[in-house]
Amino acid sequence: MGKGSKKEASHANAGKPSASDSKISSIDISKTPIVENPMSLIQKLTDYIHEEEKNSSALRSETQLLKKRLQESQEEARISKSSAENLEKELQQLRDETKSRIQTTEQLEQELNNELGRNASTLFQQEVEKERQVHWKEMENLKKVILELNQRIVNQDIKSDVIDRGDIHSIADALAGESNAGFNACISMSVRADASEQGLTVKNPAVVDKSAIGIFGSIHPREHKAFVEEWHATYTNQDNFDIALYLILTCFQIVDTYLVIEKKCIALETELSKQKINMLERQENLIAAHDKVISGMEGRAELALAQDKIYQDELKEAHKEEINVLKASFEIGIGELVEEYRPFRDIAERILARERECSKPSKERSEQIMDQGNLAAHGGNCLAVSKQIASNPNAGEKEWFKSLYDVSIETFIKYQDSLQMRRLLDMRYEMKKFKTVQLSEAEFERNFQHVMMQLTKTKKDRLEKTSSGK
Repeated sequence: MGKGSKKEASHANAGKPSASDSKISSIDISKTPIVENPMSLIQKLTDYIHEEEKNSSALRSETQLLKKRLQESQEEARISKSSAENLEKELQQLRDETKSRIQTTEQLEQELNNELGRNASTLFQQEVEKERQVHWKEMENLKKVILELNQRIVNQDIKSDVIDRGDIHSIADALAGESNAGFNACISMSVRADASEQGLTVKNPAVVDKSAIGIFGSIHPREHKAFVEEWHATYTNQDNFDIALYLILTCFQIVDTYLVIEKKCIALETELSKQKINMLERQENLIAAHDKVISGMEGRAELALAQDKIYQDELKEAHKEEINVLKASFEIGIGELVEEYRPFRDIAERILARERECSKPSKERSEQIMDQGNLAAHGGNCLAVSKQIASNPNAGEKEWFKSLYDVSIETFIKYQDSLQMRRLLDMRYEMKKFKTVQLSEAEFERNFQHVMMQLTKTKKDRLEKTSSGK
C-alpha cells in the first residue's frame, strides 16, 4: 500500500486510530524485544547535549583566553609604541642638546679667537714698547757720548782760540756755549725724528728752527748764522769725518736693532699663528668627536626603533598565526561535535516531531511524521547505538548489539562510514524486533522487508518438512 492510499484511508477514517497505531497496539509487548524506553533515550540525548554544551563552554573559554592574549599583545604593542615615541623624543632632545653644544662651542671659539687676537696685539705692543725703551736707553747713552765728545772738541777749540786770540776770549766762550746748545738741539731733534720712524740724520744747524735755538732765541738769525758758520769753521776735516763715521756706525746699529725687532715680531706672529692653528685643530677634533658621539647615539636610537618594530611585527604575526590555528581547531572541533551528535539529534528531532503530531487532532496528523517518529523511537539506529556504547562500554551491551544487528560492534566501527551498511543493519534490527509491523516509509524498504520475511518463513517451513520427513 503506497503513501497516497495511506493518506486517503486516514482522511476517510477520521476520528479512528491509524493503521500503524493499530498495528503497534496489536503487538504483544512481551514478545517484542524493546531495547530501551524512548524517554531514557531522550535523557541520554539530553546528557550528550549537555556534554556538548560543556565542550562548547570549554571552547568559549579558550576563545576568551585567546581574546585576553590578543588584548595583552595589543597592550604590549601600545607600550612598545609609547617606548618608541619616548625614544624619538629623547633623540630629538639629544639633537637639540648637540645643537646647543655646537653653538656654545662656536661662541667659545669666537671668544677665544677674539681673546687671542687681543692678547697677541697686547703682547706685540708690549714687545714693541720694550724694544722702544731699550732703543731710547741706547739713544740716551749715545747722546751722552756725543755730548762728551762735543764738549772735549769745544774745549780744545776754545783753548786753541784763547792761545791764538786772547782778545776775543769772551766771544769764543759765547760761541762755545752757543755751539754746544745748537749741537744739543740737533741731537734732540734727531732722536725725536728717529722715534717717529724717520731716518737718524744730523741736521744742519743752519736750518734749525728758531724755536729750537734755545738760549739764542733773542739773537737775530743773521747773527746766529754767522755764529754757526764761525763755529763750523773751528772744526777740522778730520773732526767732521770722525763725527760722520760715528753717526754712520750708530745708524747701522739702529738698523740692526730694527731688524732684530722685526725678526722677533715675525717669530712672535709665527708662534701666534701656530697656536691659533693648534687651537683650530683641537676645536675641529672636538667637533668631530662630538659628531661621532651624536651619530653613534642616533644610530643606536634608530637601531633600537628598528628592533622594536621588528619585534612588534613578529609578535603580531605570531598572535595572528595562533589566532588562525585556534579558529581552525575550534571550527574543526565544532564540526566533529556536530558529526558525532548528528544521529542523536536526528532521533530527538523525529521523536519531538511525533510528539507534536500526537498533540494535534487525528485528522490533522501527518502519517509520514508519525511513522518517522515511531521508527526513530522503536526502530534501529546502529550508528547512534554504537556511539552510546562507545561512551559507556559494557560487555552485555556489545552482545546485545551483536544479537540484534548480527555483527560485532568492532566490525561496525570499522565500516561505520558506509551508508548502505548502516541502512542494512537498521533494517535487520527492525526485522528482528518487528516481525509483523512495517515502520519504514519507503516502499522499497517495505517490499524488501516483506521478501526477507517470506524467505525466512520458507526456509523455516523447509527445515520443518525436512525434520518431519526424517
